[in-house]
Amino acid sequence: VNGRESEDVVAEVMSKTPGGRGVDVAFEVVGNPITFDQAVRSTCDGGKAVMVGLAKLGTLGKVDITRMVRRKIKVQGSFGAKARIDTPVLLNMLKRRVVTLESISRRYTLDEAADAYEHLEQGLIKGKAVVEF
Repeated sequence: VNGRESEDVVAEVMSKTPGGRGVDVAFEVVGNPITFDQAVRSTCDGGKAVMVGLAKLGTLGKVDITRMVRRKIKVQGSFGAKARIDTPVLLNMLKRRVVTLESISRRYTLDEAADAYEHLEQGLIKGKAVVEF
């Protein structure tokens, strides 16, 4: 589900799953408290919300604790891409057009890297952003 094109991400995710139960695994990849909550709320009973996106140190995410406990939802952090392993996989995905460069919504120069982090923190980056150097 593309958050830029959806008025209610969680409702849209639920509407696309059998019985509106939610997804088995949801990935949050931008490090934003809003998308953190959406990932957890989009997860089915016994499912897992995987947090990949990095945020400014000290940024907190909120979740409905009772829902998480009763529905046995797991929240897991994931960090540590390995270039030797991940790069060939990503290049293959680009070749097969599973991922496209057109999905990049914002590009920054190396001199603008600090701006990119500020925009990420402010929630101004929708979709994917890259720092080119």
